[in-house]
Amino acid sequence: MSVEILEIADAPETADRLDRIGAGVSIACAVHCILTPLLVGVLPLGSLAFHDHRELETVFICVSFLLATFSLSLGYRIHRRGSLFILFVLSIGLMLLSRLFVHSVNETVLLVLGATGIAACHITNRRLCASCPECSGEHAPAQ
Repeated sequence: MSVEILEIADAPETADRLDRIGAGVSIACAVHCILTPLLVGVLPLGSLAFHDHRELETVFICVSFLLATFSLSLGYRIHRRGSLFILFVLSIGLMLLSRLFVHSVNETVLLVLGATGIAACHITNRRLCASCPECSGEHAPAQ
């Protein structure tokens, strides 16, 4: 479904679904970043393959970027809050900056901060839609 054929009446419902999925992916990314170093300490042999999955981290970053871009664009069409895009750009910037600090504490901190920022964007977008008169009614997100 492209944005061009998406009717404005469906935008709140679609944005809500994308925000739920996006927040979940971002939180999963943050949990992965926090737990991986702990698993390496507890399960040295079994977790080494899991720890070195740069592809998994790249997938988290790409999926987070795509979901947030689409859902925040839909939300912006409705409630015009550009501040979410600023937080989104800063958060993605932190995640991309983390690629410079492979296998260090700085990488983990930057990824967790970026993922948390993107999750905050999704949660805020849902709350704005829930309080928006245009979104309220049958398409308002459940709290």
